[in-house]
Amino acid sequence: MRLLETLQNELKVFIETAKKQMEELQALKVKLKLKEEERVQFLEQQALCRDQASDFTIVLEDMEQLLEM
Repeated sequence: MRLLETLQNELKVFIETAKKQMEELQALKVKLKLKEEERVQFLEQQALCRDQASDFTIVLEDMEQLLEM
């Protein structure tokens, strides 16, 4: 009977530990998803900035050509 109680107590502790770890895992998954979304937004902004820089370069080159005339 004592062995059964010990095993039941150990099982309860194990289940509680597993529940806590699952909650922590879910929280980490949410954080990871947010970070992935932030990364995508950053890459989109980076591409826009690169495009704008390219456009500005073209405009500056055009202005240089006009000034040389």
